[in-house]
Amino acid sequence: MQDRKNCAFVYIIESPSNQDIIRNINEGESLTSALKLARIEYHYNLVQTKKEFFDSIYELNKLLRQNHKTPILHLSMHGNKDEIGLTDQSRIKWDELCNLIKSIQDYLSCFSCDLLICSSSCYGIFVGQMAKIQKGIIPFKFLVGSEREVDWSDAAVAYTSFYHNFFKGCDLAHCVKTMNVASNYYDFKTISGNDIQLKWQESLEEEINKKAEEIVSKLEQISRNFY
Repeated sequence: MQDRKNCAFVYIIESPSNQDIIRNINEGESLTSALKLARIEYHYNLVQTKKEFFDSIYELNKLLRQNHKTPILHLSMHGNKDEIGLTDQSRIKWDELCNLIKSIQDYLSCFSCDLLICSSSCYGIFVGQMAKIQKGIIPFKFLVGSEREVDWSDAAVAYTSFYHNFFKGCDLAHCVKTMNVASNYYDFKTISGNDIQLKWQESLEEEINKKAEEIVSKLEQISRNFY
């Protein structure tokens, strides 16, 4: 297994709710402490508004051109099946997020690299809906996230385990398996952006074919009734 510390880094964007701030719930604090202890390069961004979120993505684009390493984009915030939420209660839907980060994947692909997204939020795996926005647009290679609601303590333990194993060179499947075991929470999974879009396009084609068959059937019925 190859140590990935020299070729990758973790780029964290955290946006806790106001209630999280009052209760001093901060995933970033525990995660960055673990990364620092393991001597894994990371960059931490605490954002509260859409503008700050957009600025953090802009800074990541700049960093890519200076760092020459592959980023893992870690999103730590509340979410649901349709969007992620920020501190000021604004929302970012999947199409908007896709438009924001597709430039990162486009840049990485020029060097035969790909973007890995770790979504530390409830229903984090639904970030993958970005691969269903437009044909040919796949803003990430792989995604790690939960299929349902997840407690911050479980997420923090899970992703600490994930990065520990990932930067030691373990494959994604093993990293996800160990993060499930470590957190005793078995709903984390990994999916491929290419697979999501392929299945989406196949479903679209099936729907188009089904509608076409329905139209032909109606036309044939009209023709029989006419004659």
